[in-house]
Amino acid sequence: TNGLKVKTAHTEKKSILENEQKKLKDYLAQLDTENSFLAHRDSLLIKMLLYTGARISEALNIKWFDISETDD
Repeated sequence: TNGLKVKTAHTEKKSILENEQKKLKDYLAQLDTENSFLAHRDSLLIKMLLYTGARISEALNIKWFDISETDD
């Protein structure tokens, strides 16, 4: 090597604690009852992050042509 070493961060991924899961479920239920675009958008984004494991930057960069229908 040329004497250079790249420092990388090693972080452990944390799981959501049980009480945090309940708070999040309650918050999502509240958002789902609201009749506003922002509430529905926020609810959908949070659910997508939770169910897909996507990073926030990945979710925010999804375009319509990235989505396809399935017959499932």
